[in-house]
Amino acid sequence: MVIRSSRKKKIEPDFGHDQKIDKEIQPGFFAMVKHIVMWKLHESAEGRSKSDNAQLMKQWLEQLKIKIAEIEHLEVGINFTDAEDAYDVVLYAEFRDRGALDRYQTHPEHIGFKQRIQNLRRDKKVVDYEI
Repeated sequence: MVIRSSRKKKIEPDFGHDQKIDKEIQPGFFAMVKHIVMWKLHESAEGRSKSDNAQLMKQWLEQLKIKIAEIEHLEVGINFTDAEDAYDVVLYAEFRDRGALDRYQTHPEHIGFKQRIQNLRRDKKVVDYEI
């Protein structure tokens, strides 16, 4: 005979020492923010090919890491597939918290980058989330 309980067992994450982490209680705990942006580029713009503009955007984005202290980590990728629904350039960046992301968004270097690419891109998608 098998007896099953109707109670649901609460499963807690195992951090190695039976420690529970509570963002509200643990001092120094920060919710890291991930910022992902994807761009579709025009086939040509400002006298350059899509490929050349993608490389240029990659260079400009990588320079932001040096110029904007709030960026904890930054990666830039250029798509290599020909899929119809693929985007051409992707940015993956990490920030300490939402405040750091907000300061990045209003930083003059970031605003300048957005102005420089305005004529290069035909679409943009953004996702921001905390972990």
